[in-house]
Amino acid sequence: MERILVPVDFSVYSQKALEAAAYIALQKKCEVKLLHVVQQVYVPKIGSFGDPLFEDELQMDYQARIMEVKQRLLKGFVDRLKSKGIKSSGIIVQGKVSKEVLLHAADEEIDLIIVGKKGESDIEEVLFGSTTLKLIRKAAVPLLILKNTEVPFKVETIVFASDFEEPVHKIVGKVKSMAEAFKANLHFLKVNTPSNSISEAKIQKTLDEIRDDFKLENNPIHLVSDKTEEEGILHFTKQVNADVVCLVSHEKKGLKRIFSDSISENIVKESDCAIVIYKLRKEMSAGKAAVKQERKMSIKDRQRYREDL
Repeated sequence: MERILVPVDFSVYSQKALEAAAYIALQKKCEVKLLHVVQQVYVPKIGSFGDPLFEDELQMDYQARIMEVKQRLLKGFVDRLKSKGIKSSGIIVQGKVSKEVLLHAADEEIDLIIVGKKGESDIEEVLFGSTTLKLIRKAAVPLLILKNTEVPFKVETIVFASDFEEPVHKIVGKVKSMAEAFKANLHFLKVNTPSNSISEAKIQKTLDEIRDDFKLENNPIHLVSDKTEEEGILHFTKQVNADVVCLVSHEKKGLKRIFSDSISENIVKESDCAIVIYKLRKEMSAGKAAVKQERKMSIKDRQRYREDL
C-alpha cells in the first residue's frame, strides 16, 4: 500500500477518517491524500440590485471567501498529518462527491479510500449515505467505511466474512497481509443460511483448501448458521468484539448485483465496526482504465481549485 485517499467535509466524521488514515499510514509507511469536493456555490439573494455586473462580482467575491475558508480548513488537516511525520497533501475540486472521489482515486492510483459515514439519525445521512452507496458499488479499490466516532480507531481483531467461492481466494492474501501488518487476530467466517444451505462437509473441504493454500494454521475459520448472512455476520462480530469486518462485493449485473451489494450495504448500515469492502472484478485494470478515460473526457468541464499544502 502506497497511497490513501480521504474525502473530507471537515465534520467529526472526516476527523474520524483522518484518524484512521494516520493510524494506517504510520503502520504501512504510506502517503495520505485529502480531497474536498464542493458544488457550485451561489450567493444568497438579499434583494434585486438590477445590475447584472454587480451581482456577478458579488457572486465571485462570495465564492472566493468560501474557498478561502475551505482551503484554510484543509491545510489544517494536512498539517495535522505532517506533524505525525506522514507525507500528505490536499486538493479542493468542484463537482459531484462520488464521481470526483472515483476519478481522483484512479488518477492518483490510490490503494485505499477511507470515508466516515454519518449515523442514521443525522439528516445529512440522506446526502452522505447516497455517496457511500455509490462508492460501495463502484469503487475499484478497497473502501474503508467508519461509522462509530466515539471509539478510537484500532485494528486488533479482524473478521473476514465470505462465501469462499473460488474468485474470493484473490482477496484472502490481502486480508491476511493486513492482519499481519497490524499484528491483529484474524477470523475467517462462513455463514450458512436456510436459503443458501450447503453441506457442512463441502464447506469444510473448501475451508481446508483455503487453510492449506494460504497457510492459515494460526487463523481460526468459523462456520455458523443463522437466518441471513447479515445476521450471522453481525452476531459473530459482536461475539469476538471485532474492530474491522472485511467483505467482498462481487461485480455482477442486474438482480445478482443488487443482492450481492445489499449484504455489504446492510452490514455498513447496522454494524458499528469499521468495514473494509473489497471489489472483486473480472478485470480490475479495465475498470481503472475506464475511469481514467472518463476523467480525460470530462476534465475540461470540471473547475478545479488546487493548492500545494
